[in-house]
Amino acid sequence: MKRSRIISFLALSILLTTTGQGCLFFGGDKVSDTSGGVWHTDDAGVSWFRMNVLPQASGTGSIGGVNVVSFELDPGDSSAYYIGTRENGMFTSTDAAQTWARPEDPRLRESAVLDIEVDPRDVCTVYALLSRELLKTTDCGRTWDDVYTETQTNITLRSMSLDWFNPDVLWLGSTDGDLLKTGDGGATWALAFLFPEAINDIIVGNSDSRIVLVGTDGSSFYRTSDAGENWTIFRKELDIDNIREVRAFDQTANGNTMLALVESGIIISGDAGTTWDRLPLVSAAGDTLVVSMAVHPHNDQLLAYATPNAFYQSDSRGAAWKAEEFPGERVANIMTIHPDLDQRVIVGLATLLEE
Repeated sequence: MKRSRIISFLALSILLTTTGQGCLFFGGDKVSDTSGGVWHTDDAGVSWFRMNVLPQASGTGSIGGVNVVSFELDPGDSSAYYIGTRENGMFTSTDAAQTWARPEDPRLRESAVLDIEVDPRDVCTVYALLSRELLKTTDCGRTWDDVYTETQTNITLRSMSLDWFNPDVLWLGSTDGDLLKTGDGGATWALAFLFPEAINDIIVGNSDSRIVLVGTDGSSFYRTSDAGENWTIFRKELDIDNIREVRAFDQTANGNTMLALVESGIIISGDAGTTWDRLPLVSAAGDTLVVSMAVHPHNDQLLAYATPNAFYQSDSRGAAWKAEEFPGERVANIMTIHPDLDQRVIVGLATLLEE
């Protein structure tokens, strides 16, 4: 299932050097190895627990210095986690983030990994999206093949989404507004649609995989209910002011409830993205930057979102919110609510960099 994420604030150009037991250095300045990585809360943000242990041959290291920009739960195993980072590649966990491991492929140890998808039919088939290429493994990460490369130097890849009904179908979006589609697991690609703005996020509806939403940098978002044959732009249909940049989506397991993170807050749909309303937040629309959001896969009353300095959780579909100061030096850039642990909210931390 696609989880919410924000990448539009995050520059992808910080030089990384690793030394010692997982200590991370950025541009010569040491970053605390507890300020980033992955955290979780089980009590609506009152307390937070770091999940950053990285076993190494030299001893126990930490992923606490990384900036997390993507997160994926294995759809068949909720204890298997994947995270993509801004400059440290990809990390995987098979024990619910108690410990982490890294792929051997150097491309997945040094690059920005912007998105990750796991094939629901085969846990050993995983896609990892880099800024200029899409990698695929069919042997649980032992080897990785390049299944798409962006050759134009002024265009980068940004988002992808796997069709759960037919996982040979994958949608891929770029900063040029190109929406690409493969129907054979990446062997061949075709241009499905050309949007006028950069694509920020793509989500395949869990209620019907023919429903696809594409969020853009300046043209609101588009929706198809026929697998891309026809598209509706929601900038005109939405009776909501100031909806131009759509940064991320999330949805319940049945796909009926959908969230969209926009430049002025969060909007919500209760009918698989057909109609939308503004979700009431603690701050007035547009007053505070919302950096991430999530809905529980099996309980659409349980919502959460984060600002740079605070965490909010609702058990009433946004009618009331519990607020807690967020203790991290970085922001909760990625957020997901665990499908099997009702109150567990997992966040991936990153330094917030203005565009």
